[in-house]
Amino acid sequence: MSRISAAQRGGHENIARADAAFTYRISGPHAVSIKYLGNRRDSHYPDIGGMRQERETIGIFYTYLGHDRFGVIEWH
Repeated sequence: MSRISAAQRGGHENIARADAAFTYRISGPHAVSIKYLGNRRDSHYPDIGGMRQERETIGIFYTYLGHDRFGVIEWH
């Protein structure tokens, strides 16, 4: 454990992360994906008080889908 830049008296932090994606096949190997990423950090230290940081992003992507069994090795 490090005490560098740490509060002299205890404190706590709670960090949460959510990551979700949805992919919809348009035609053949072509698809569109929507991805959500959310992060939240709650902290409280006696000498500096409480703080909440939040960041959320949403992205839309073109996705090229491979074959259903792409990467599978078949033994004969």
